[in-house]
Amino acid sequence: MRIIRKYDENSTNKYVYMILTKYFVTGYKNLKECEVRPKGFHVITGCNGTGKSNFLETLSFIKLLINGSEDDRSRVFSGTGIDDTQWTPMSSEVDAAPAFQLEGEIELDDVTWEFNYFLKLTKPVMSDPFTLSTPIYIKSEILKAKEKGKPGAMKSILARDKEGKCIAKPEIEARKVEKFNVTGEMSALAALKIREAADFETRYPLTKEFLKGISDARVISLNPKALLANNRSYESRIRQALLPANQNTISSVNLYEKLTLIQSDEFQWEQLCYWAKEILRISKIQLREKILELEDGEEVVNKSLLLTQDDKVLWPYELSNGSVIILALLCLLLQKKSNASIMLIEEPEAYIHPKAIVDIVTLMKEVAESGHTIIASTHNPVVLNSLKANQVTLLSFDGGNMAHSHLVAEIKEARDVLDRGRINFGDLLQNDFQS
Repeated sequence: MRIIRKYDENSTNKYVYMILTKYFVTGYKNLKECEVRPKGFHVITGCNGTGKSNFLETLSFIKLLINGSEDDRSRVFSGTGIDDTQWTPMSSEVDAAPAFQLEGEIELDDVTWEFNYFLKLTKPVMSDPFTLSTPIYIKSEILKAKEKGKPGAMKSILARDKEGKCIAKPEIEARKVEKFNVTGEMSALAALKIREAADFETRYPLTKEFLKGISDARVISLNPKALLANNRSYESRIRQALLPANQNTISSVNLYEKLTLIQSDEFQWEQLCYWAKEILRISKIQLREKILELEDGEEVVNKSLLLTQDDKVLWPYELSNGSVIILALLCLLLQKKSNASIMLIEEPEAYIHPKAIVDIVTLMKEVAESGHTIIASTHNPVVLNSLKANQVTLLSFDGGNMAHSHLVAEIKEARDVLDRGRINFGDLLQNDFQS
């Protein structure tokens, strides 16, 4: 298999990477003290309803708090999420305020920095299982960092308290500490970026890269029907209103656009063509543009994608569901220019044959080793059997309705039987990891 390098050694394009070494969540929906410590590619597993999707969803929630609009934040803090979905905990057993902690590393100008970001909200008070008695707000927020390998504790770059009072310390210039106030619904990071404006990048370069890393992070849930609906030629969609670019969700990846970006980089294109042929038997990928004249005289550009599989030329919708999912995953994993160095993927093995699953897992491992964080949820024994016990975190109910996390390598009973070779992950999965 090909090894994915961090960047093409002959290219002038260098990429700033942010990886996670710890991702902690508590008090979000049914999750209590759930922690993942990814080292390269990592998966979370567990019975249906234990909170795997909730865990992945928390990244979207954090992104919304840091980069979301005022209206979106207001809806969430009043108990109603985006698209009228409720995010607030609905169990009477919740006794923890929602809190999130992200630890990791950022490589900046050939220097590796360690960071620790902590965000805590007020504890939800529910008048009934579906209604908040009082709005939630941000109680505390802090970002710490230090140069990796140097002695001493991490230093605080930014901190805010429950009254919304913030202190920010410039990373580069020895100017006085900034003090400012924010509303209970606004992230201090977002407020600092707005407050500093033109000076933000020079005074807070590490904070800038942290914000960018969070903004670029992807929560990926692929649906073949949504993919196909968004990848038909324009001729079949002339009478339909086109979605604006900012509404093109990850669930409806525009394969043409992704492939166009990858094709602009010879190294990335070589990698994608290799994997497409290795897994999908696709020997040729054609991206075509054609000017169409509509009935009202308006001209539009029709962008079409053709794929040669086993010497037969196909449109994307002629591929199987599994092939479409694999092609979309290849685009997302190999498009380095997007700088999406953190990817949380929900059940990437869905619709895919076991042999192809092994290839996709191999690719995910290689991409992760090149400086990315990839965390996937799975129920699939083939995926689990491709990994070691320290690459799998189990979510389970430890009494009650709240889910907790356990690194499989730290579950003594599981570790003992795995070490003796008497059972594999597939067998453990059938027993719900409980016996």
